[in-house]
Amino acid sequence: MLELGSRAGTVLAGVWAVLLVGTIVVRIMRAAKPEADHQELSSRMTSWWVIVGLLSAALALGETTTIKKDRKEEIDTLLSPTVLDGFQAT
Repeated sequence: MLELGSRAGTVLAGVWAVLLVGTIVVRIMRAAKPEADHQELSSRMTSWWVIVGLLSAALALGETTTIKKDRKEEIDTLLSPTVLDGFQAT
C-alpha cells in the first residue's frame, strides 16, 4: 500500500493542507460577500480536490496503478508507433 518516501509524503501532505486552507478561504469569502459570484473559484477548488484525491488514491494503491521505472521500456514498446499503427481508424 502507501509506500511514499518521506519527501513525497511531506509534499502530498502540504498539498492537502493548501487545499484545505484554500477551501476555508473560499467559504469565508462566500460568507463575507454572498452577493459576489464565487462560482468559478469554487469550481476550481472542487476540481483540485478531485485531482489530488485521484493522485492520492493512485499512490495509496501502489504498484497496481502506477508505472514502475523497470517496466518503462515494456510500456514504451507497447506504445511504439509500429504497434499503434494497427489501431488507427480507417
